[in-house]
Amino acid sequence: MSIWLKRFLLLALISSACSTIYAQKIVHGVSGEVTAVNPADDTITVKTTDGSDWVFKYQKGAKSSLVFDKDVRAGTIEPYDFNKIGDHVVAYYVDQGFVNRTIVALKDFGTSQLQTASGSVVKTKHHEITVKTDTGATETFEISKDATAETPGGVVSGFKFDVDPGTKVTVRYTEEGGRMIAQFIRNAFG
Repeated sequence: MSIWLKRFLLLALISSACSTIYAQKIVHGVSGEVTAVNPADDTITVKTTDGSDWVFKYQKGAKSSLVFDKDVRAGTIEPYDFNKIGDHVVAYYVDQGFVNRTIVALKDFGTSQLQTASGSVVKTKHHEITVKTDTGATETFEISKDATAETPGGVVSGFKFDVDPGTKVTVRYTEEGGRMIAQFIRNAFG
């Protein structure tokens, strides 16, 4: 086989791989309270913890190539089945620009508000994360078996979340029997 043919085949293989990766959509997550559900426009609005309103579009039965952790997806609701204004959720979405976010699933926590703690990671273990909060306290959170974490590479199971000490995070958690249970962890990567 000639050297030029080998180079052409290598280039074709790389181009094919790149287009496949590009076609996959990475799923991200954000937490907040649902303030509007509009089935006529196929939109759901979530007020995030920073107070901003994020409007998400959705499509019933839309299938696409998503990079979405199967453990995370297992405990979610399809957006077209959701109609609970006032519920606290983690919204899983693909971002196609700040004005074109498409929601692909939700995790519903009901009307009980998730608590919030922000700070720097002291250490992580398989089932817990210790954070020195912005208020100066050091808090250890048990990671729920169905917790999720937002990372630069998309949403992963909370048990797969692994960052270096000093990384800034926001932990959304519930309290059960005096324990703080992390439900959603957001890496402050940007």
